[in-house]
Amino acid sequence: MSDWFFKPQKEIYGGKKHRKIYKTDSRRLKFCTTCKRVYEWLYSTNNIAHYEDFPTYGLRRKECKECIKKGVKK
Repeated sequence: MSDWFFKPQKEIYGGKKHRKIYKTDSRRLKFCTTCKRVYEWLYSTNNIAHYEDFPTYGLRRKECKECIKKGVKK
């Protein structure tokens, strides 16, 4: 049996944590600054889905394509 199993994680990885935890939903969701809704691009249906009551904390702020097409002002 090799020694890597019994060594602490710091010795194996050089003291750095190589684990990246991504919240996939938060990377996909964005908050529209004009219509004040959360939206995401659905690749399976090739459409945009809007959500009225959704927490916006930590989401990227970007104008959605519907508001850009309509030319809605803030």
